[in-house]
Amino acid sequence: TGSVVPEGMLAASGAVLRALSADCEVYRLWHFDLLQVAFITPQAPDWFYQLRVLEEETRATLQSRLTNARGLVQGRWRHPTDVAIRGWAEKKREKLRQAQKRQEQFYENYLGPKLPLLPPKKLGTTAFRSWGELPAVKPTKPQNRGPSPSAFRALKLHRGPSRSRSEPQLRR
Repeated sequence: TGSVVPEGMLAASGAVLRALSADCEVYRLWHFDLLQVAFITPQAPDWFYQLRVLEEETRATLQSRLTNARGLVQGRWRHPTDVAIRGWAEKKREKLRQAQKRQEQFYENYLGPKLPLLPPKKLGTTAFRSWGELPAVKPTKPQNRGPSPSAFRALKLHRGPSRSRSEPQLRR
């Protein structure tokens, strides 16, 4: 199997073509010589169109690969803000490590929810559980903190004489 490589495209992007094995054959054809041979007769031979299709496929693939390679090379170039960005990233990583360390320390020292206090020894455990043994607290009447709910009953509205007769009159 063979391939057609547009040499001008490689040269324009600074790419180099290397053979992977010793049994590789390379032919260099001038574009105008190829056109001259193809159009000696009134109709171009079939191989010419097959060659053009193969060239277009190769050109599209090669263009994609060269663009990707150029992007990879440019992505590795130094930028004036690289030092600042790397410093910021390192500070952020350090802050995350510190936060994780504090969180681990918190969980190591965490005792869980507070346990209820033990009853005094004089009550004993059964007496503590018995409500009758505990000193009774006299319920107190809550202090008046505003009007009672009965103050908010629905009230009948009283309206004075109306200036306009088109308004509906409320009954008393």
